Amino acid sequence: MKILIVDDEPINRLLLLNMLTTEGYDDCIEAENGTQAIEKFKSEAPDLILLDVVMPDMSGFDVVPQLRKLASAEYLPILFITALEDKASLVKCLEVGGNDFATKPFDKHILIAKIRAHLKIRTLNLRVEQQNKALLLFNQRVAREHAIVEHIFNNAIVNDPQVLSYFNYYIKPA
Repeated sequence: MKILIVDDEPINRLLLLNMLTTEGYDDCIEAENGTQAIEKFKSEAPDLILLDVVMPDMSGFDVVPQLRKLASAEYLPILFITALEDKASLVKCLEVGGNDFATKPFDKHILIAKIRAHLKIRTLNLRVEQQNKALLLFNQRVAREHAIVEHIFNNAIVNDPQVLSYFNYYIKPA
Protein backbone atom coordinates (compact mmCIF):
# COMPACT_ATOMS: atom_id res chain seq x y z
CA MET A 1 0.00 0.00 0.00
CA LYS A 2 1.28 3.42 -0.97
CA ILE A 3 1.27 6.18 1.66
CA LEU A 4 1.70 9.89 0.94
CA ILE A 5 3.29 11.90 3.76
CA VAL A 6 2.60 15.65 3.55
CA ASP A 7 4.38 17.97 5.97
CA ASP A 8 6.40 21.16 5.51
CA GLU A 9 8.88 20.13 8.22
CA PRO A 10 11.53 17.69 6.91
CA ILE A 11 12.08 16.23 10.40
CA ASN A 12 8.39 15.30 10.68
CA ARG A 13 8.43 13.62 7.26
CA LEU A 14 11.58 11.73 8.18
CA LEU A 15 10.12 10.62 11.50
CA LEU A 16 6.92 9.36 9.85
CA LEU A 17 8.86 7.73 7.02
CA ASN A 18 11.12 5.85 9.45
CA MET A 19 8.16 4.78 11.57
CA LEU A 20 6.27 3.50 8.52
CA THR A 21 9.21 1.64 7.00
CA THR A 22 9.91 0.01 10.36
CA GLU A 23 6.32 -1.26 10.33
CA GLY A 24 6.68 -2.65 6.79
CA TYR A 25 5.16 0.20 4.80
CA ASP A 26 8.00 0.61 2.31
CA ASP A 27 6.08 2.36 -0.46
CA CYS A 28 5.99 5.88 0.97
CA ILE A 29 6.19 9.14 -0.92
CA GLU A 30 6.67 12.64 0.44
CA ALA A 31 5.34 16.11 -0.30
CA GLU A 32 6.50 19.36 1.32
CA ASN A 33 3.29 21.34 0.84
CA GLY A 34 -0.31 21.22 -0.31
CA THR A 35 0.44 21.91 -3.96
CA GLN A 36 2.99 19.09 -4.09
CA ALA A 37 0.51 16.82 -2.31
CA ILE A 38 -2.08 17.35 -5.04
CA GLU A 39 0.51 16.74 -7.77
CA LYS A 40 1.83 13.61 -6.03
CA PHE A 41 -1.72 12.36 -5.60
CA LYS A 42 -2.35 12.74 -9.33
CA SER A 43 0.89 11.02 -10.34
CA GLU A 44 1.26 8.38 -7.60
CA ALA A 45 -2.34 7.46 -6.59
CA PRO A 46 -1.60 6.75 -2.91
CA ASP A 47 -3.79 4.48 -0.80
CA LEU A 48 -3.59 6.67 2.32
CA ILE A 49 -2.51 10.23 3.07
CA LEU A 50 -0.92 11.57 6.26
CA LEU A 51 -1.46 15.31 6.10
CA ASP A 52 -0.25 18.19 8.23
CA VAL A 53 -2.74 21.01 8.83
CA VAL A 54 -0.48 24.08 9.10
CA MET A 55 1.65 24.50 5.98
CA PRO A 56 2.91 27.64 4.19
CA ASP A 57 1.20 27.62 0.76
CA MET A 58 -2.05 25.73 1.45
CA SER A 59 -3.33 24.43 4.74
CA GLY A 60 -4.35 20.81 5.07
CA PHE A 61 -7.91 22.09 5.42
CA ASP A 62 -7.65 23.55 1.89
CA VAL A 63 -5.97 20.48 0.40
CA VAL A 64 -8.50 17.85 1.48
CA PRO A 65 -11.50 19.06 -0.56
CA GLN A 66 -9.34 19.12 -3.69
CA LEU A 67 -8.07 15.59 -2.99
CA ARG A 68 -11.65 14.42 -2.43
CA LYS A 69 -12.67 15.80 -5.84
CA LEU A 70 -9.76 13.97 -7.48
CA ALA A 71 -10.54 10.72 -5.67
CA SER A 72 -14.23 10.93 -6.73
CA ALA A 73 -16.24 8.08 -5.19
CA GLU A 74 -13.21 6.07 -4.16
CA TYR A 75 -12.60 5.65 -0.42
CA LEU A 76 -9.38 7.53 0.29
CA PRO A 77 -8.29 7.62 3.93
CA ILE A 78 -6.83 10.98 4.93
CA LEU A 79 -5.36 11.23 8.43
CA PHE A 80 -4.41 14.64 9.73
CA ILE A 81 -1.18 14.82 11.71
CA THR A 82 -1.38 18.10 13.58
CA ALA A 83 0.02 20.10 16.47
CA LEU A 84 -3.37 21.76 16.89
CA GLU A 85 -5.16 20.50 19.96
CA ASP A 86 -8.22 22.71 20.29
CA LYS A 87 -11.54 20.97 19.74
CA ALA A 88 -12.62 23.33 16.97
CA SER A 89 -9.54 22.51 14.88
CA LEU A 90 -9.86 18.77 15.46
CA VAL A 91 -13.54 18.86 14.53
CA LYS A 92 -12.65 20.86 11.41
CA CYS A 93 -10.20 18.09 10.42
CA LEU A 94 -13.19 15.78 10.09
CA GLU A 95 -15.61 18.36 8.68
CA VAL A 96 -13.39 19.23 5.70
CA GLY A 97 -13.19 15.56 4.72
CA GLY A 98 -10.47 13.99 6.85
CA ASN A 99 -11.13 10.49 8.15
CA ASP A 100 -9.10 10.72 11.34
CA PHE A 101 -6.41 12.72 13.11
CA ALA A 102 -3.45 12.33 15.43
CA THR A 103 -2.06 15.17 17.49
CA LYS A 104 1.67 15.83 17.70
CA PRO A 105 3.55 14.40 19.42
CA PHE A 106 1.68 11.28 18.35
CA ASP A 107 1.84 7.83 19.87
CA LYS A 108 3.50 5.51 17.36
CA HIS A 109 1.38 2.49 18.29
CA ILE A 110 -1.91 4.34 18.07
CA LEU A 111 -1.00 5.97 14.75
CA ILE A 112 0.09 2.63 13.24
CA ALA A 113 -3.15 1.02 14.49
CA LYS A 114 -5.17 3.82 12.86
CA ILE A 115 -3.24 3.46 9.61
CA ARG A 116 -3.80 -0.31 9.57
CA ALA A 117 -7.51 0.12 10.27
CA HIS A 118 -7.97 2.69 7.50
CA LEU A 119 -5.95 0.65 5.00
CA LYS A 120 -8.08 -2.41 5.83
CA ILE A 121 -11.23 -0.36 5.23
CA ARG A 122 -9.79 0.82 1.90
CA THR A 123 -8.96 -2.75 0.87
CA LEU A 124 -12.46 -3.92 1.77
CA ASN A 125 -13.99 -0.95 -0.06
CA LEU A 126 -11.98 -1.70 -3.21
CA ARG A 127 -13.06 -5.35 -3.02
CA VAL A 128 -16.72 -4.32 -2.72
CA GLU A 129 -16.31 -2.00 -5.73
CA GLN A 130 -14.83 -4.86 -7.79
CA GLN A 131 -17.63 -7.20 -6.74
CA ASN A 132 -20.24 -4.56 -7.60
CA LYS A 133 -18.73 -4.18 -11.08
CA ALA A 134 -18.71 -7.96 -11.57
CA LEU A 135 -22.31 -8.19 -10.35
CA LEU A 136 -23.37 -5.38 -12.69
CA LEU A 137 -21.76 -7.17 -15.66
CA PHE A 138 -23.42 -10.43 -14.65
CA ASN A 139 -26.84 -8.74 -14.37
CA GLN A 140 -26.38 -7.12 -17.77
CA ARG A 141 -25.45 -10.48 -19.30
CA VAL A 142 -28.48 -12.19 -17.73
CA ALA A 143 -30.77 -9.41 -18.95
CA ARG A 144 -29.31 -9.66 -22.47
CA GLU A 145 -29.71 -13.46 -22.51
CA HIS A 146 -33.26 -13.12 -21.18
CA ALA A 147 -34.09 -10.67 -23.99
CA ILE A 148 -32.64 -13.07 -26.58
CA VAL A 149 -34.62 -16.01 -25.23
CA GLU A 150 -37.80 -13.93 -25.11
CA HIS A 151 -37.22 -12.81 -28.71
CA ILE A 152 -36.67 -16.40 -29.82
CA PHE A 153 -39.84 -17.64 -28.14
CA ASN A 154 -41.91 -14.71 -29.40
CA ASN A 155 -40.76 -15.22 -32.97
CA ALA A 156 -40.16 -18.98 -33.20
CA ILE A 157 -43.75 -20.04 -32.82
CA VAL A 158 -46.08 -17.83 -34.74
CA ASN A 159 -49.65 -17.80 -33.49
CA ASP A 160 -50.75 -19.26 -36.80
CA PRO A 161 -53.33 -22.03 -36.29
CA GLN A 162 -51.70 -24.11 -39.01
CA VAL A 163 -48.30 -23.98 -37.24
CA LEU A 164 -49.79 -24.40 -33.77
CA SER A 165 -51.50 -27.64 -34.78
CA TYR A 166 -48.07 -29.32 -34.79
CA PHE A 167 -47.45 -28.46 -31.12
CA ASN A 168 -49.03 -29.87 -28.00
CA TYR A 169 -48.86 -27.53 -25.07
CA TYR A 170 -50.66 -27.00 -21.86
CA ILE A 171 -51.23 -23.71 -20.17
CA LYS A 172 -51.58 -24.11 -16.43
CA PRO A 173 -50.58 -22.05 -13.41
CA ALA A 174 -47.08 -22.53 -12.07
